[in-house]
Amino acid sequence: MKYAITVYSIEGCQYCVKLKQWLRENNVTYINKDMNDEHVLKEFKQYEISAIPFTL
Repeated sequence: MKYAITVYSIEGCQYCVKLKQWLRENNVTYINKDMNDEHVLKEFKQYEISAIPFTL
């Protein structure tokens, strides 16, 4: 079974960088959503989460 992994992150966030690095090192495919994009930020706020990286 294949899962779609989405990471909400922001450039310069050390935890975001480490998470994405770990995913790459373990050959885990993911979709990165940059929260500097207004539409992505709006989408992120719908989850009522206050911390990043946020992974689905």
